[in-house]
Amino acid sequence: MGSYRLRKLKRNLGWAFKTSPITRGLILNYIRKRNSRNNLKLMDYVYSADKVLIGDCNIRLGIVKDDDNLSFKYNSYWPKFERFAKNNNIPYSFLNVHSDNWIKESASYDRIVWRPLPYPSSLYEIRTKITYIEKFLKIPCYPSTEQLWLYEDKIRQYYHLTSYNLPSIPTFISFDEQECINKLESFEYPLISKSFVGSSSVSVSKINNKAEARRHIFKSFSKGLDTGFPYFRQKGYVFFQKYIHDADYDVRIILVGEKIMGYYRMVPKNDFRASGAGIVEHEELPIEAVLIARKVRERMPGPVLAVDLLKSKSEDRFYIIETSSAIEVDNIGDFSLNNVRGYSLLKNNSLEFHPGRFWLQDFILEEFLKDLPVNNRV
Repeated sequence: MGSYRLRKLKRNLGWAFKTSPITRGLILNYIRKRNSRNNLKLMDYVYSADKVLIGDCNIRLGIVKDDDNLSFKYNSYWPKFERFAKNNNIPYSFLNVHSDNWIKESASYDRIVWRPLPYPSSLYEIRTKITYIEKFLKIPCYPSTEQLWLYEDKIRQYYHLTSYNLPSIPTFISFDEQECINKLESFEYPLISKSFVGSSSVSVSKINNKAEARRHIFKSFSKGLDTGFPYFRQKGYVFFQKYIHDADYDVRIILVGEKIMGYYRMVPKNDFRASGAGIVEHEELPIEAVLIARKVRERMPGPVLAVDLLKSKSEDRFYIIETSSAIEVDNIGDFSLNNVRGYSLLKNNSLEFHPGRFWLQDFILEEFLKDLPVNNRV
């Protein structure tokens, strides 16, 4: 594994590599020093994308930083949110929502944007505070309380999707240990096990037989299972999913308003997980998958949604793996077709490509602010 990927994993997995405080401090200092040298280059890159203009808005926008000034990266959200505000003459400032007086500070804004991070510690804070800001301060937020209820929670997503008969992978979820033991004989092995939280295939494993499943169940209902986060374990439930053995890839469909983007993630040789492998291809998206994603979006809140699907060759059908309302985007070229950057629109059941170098964050704010009352527009 390259040094960049190792550092990225250490950041994203909550220091799952169990580094000491001294080592962690050295890594953070290295990142900050490196980025402080590259800040101008990073900001030039942020501002090199095409502008998305909605007209001046007479609101006060609060932006929560997902990285500090010296450790922000190409995939940080706040520089793109700030750029959008500047391009559209939207009054804004940065909200330190992590501070003790966050309620008073939050109350001074008309709208707040805050990128959610897929870690249990971060999710607790954002769910707690966004709910309070929306329900008691009456300030609309991205992401919303409804989005956060589903974000990074595979169990909630499965319950929600299946309630609308959307084509999710057949899954057994139980918080009852005895029920899990009673099902051992009827499971079709192998199974895929997941924890409710986790991205990039972390905490995803294959259960090959009944003995492995029994050990897995006992461990979940005793000391708990490793999730990749050293401070958080999978405990008190199992999440067993049908193993789709003949899928060569999964496809991510991203919808923001009417705009459609996406890419393929290929399954590595001798593995069963595409997410997190980093083998990405940009080709024309399958219409069938796009139409399923649009049906999912009809049942989901918020301005942006990613739907991950895989296709069983033997069954000739797509299954929904999971959804997300916050998408990692490392560069402007993440959305392209035949090496041309841009997005697509659905016209008469075919995709119409529109070239351009855009940030996803521009499209998110465009949708988030489009419902402003007329008297809030200049």
